[in-house]
Amino acid sequence: MHLATLRNLPTSAALLAAGLLLPACSAADLAGNAAGGLVGGGRAGEVARAAVSGALDTATQISKAFSPEQEYYLGRAVAAQVIARHGLDPSEARQDYVRKVGAAIVALSDRLPATYGGFHFAVLDTDVENGLSGPGGFVFVTRGALLRCRSEDELAGILAHELAHVSLKHGEGVVRESPGWQSGIGTLLKVAGAAAGANEQSIAPNLAGLLAETAQGLAKQLAESGYGKQAELAADREGSLILYSVGYDAGSVRDYLRAAEGRMERSWETHPEPAVRIAALEDVAGTYGGGFDGGVGRAARTARWEAFLAGRAVGEVDAPGAVAPASPR
Repeated sequence: MHLATLRNLPTSAALLAAGLLLPACSAADLAGNAAGGLVGGGRAGEVARAAVSGALDTATQISKAFSPEQEYYLGRAVAAQVIARHGLDPSEARQDYVRKVGAAIVALSDRLPATYGGFHFAVLDTDVENGLSGPGGFVFVTRGALLRCRSEDELAGILAHELAHVSLKHGEGVVRESPGWQSGIGTLLKVAGAAAGANEQSIAPNLAGLLAETAQGLAKQLAESGYGKQAELAADREGSLILYSVGYDAGSVRDYLRAAEGRMERSWETHPEPAVRIAALEDVAGTYGGGFDGGVGRAARTARWEAFLAGRAVGEVDAPGAVAPASPR
């Protein structure tokens, strides 16, 4: 990605330094949202809706790209699978902190496109060190990864990496490359073709079944193998630029990986070696990492982080403003 063009964002770092006071959905809201996302039954019409009319038009559209609505319902179904597998961390303090950091990144970054259902953040109830994300804006960090962060910037780095997967549509890419999807969409097109001129509801059960199987398969792949080497490298880089665009240290993804070398279990053979990921980030971190405001913003974030570790509410920390960096494009 070209990094030469810069644009000044004068409020981003100031807002981050001033405090994470942005509202965000609760863990219970996310759980309820995701629980309703197993595609099928009465949801079939909602899943199929894509601003097109007719069975063949709908099948053709979804064979090429997901509409924002379809992406949301698929992501919600993936989130339901992830929550069912791991559960949500019972600590509301951890959930609240992660939601506020995530909401701040989304609100302040111009690198994240809007999604149909907004963005949702939660902490998973597992000590395995990991982050997960699904299409449409569902982002998870495990308790193990959160508690191994050494700063708010490193937590923001994990979330930004997962947000990059969403914005770069890596989930949709994995889906469309899978043999199950290719076979299923071929069958759907045949069914739709046979019912040419019929309403999209005529293929709704077939579409719902395909998306339900797709969500299960995608959730399983994310838990077992991730998005793949090239996608992980791309998310590392884009996540670092997302951090910079809102006033966090752009070197935080690299720094977390450095600290995690030799610590994280190497269960995903499709992930690049940590050393490879770190080396690939050196140019971004070297150019845009570090402080840019005399340390004012970092001091505020450090105070919030220490308050979080001490069990105080994030909002209890008063933090001064800061000057934002230029935003690379």
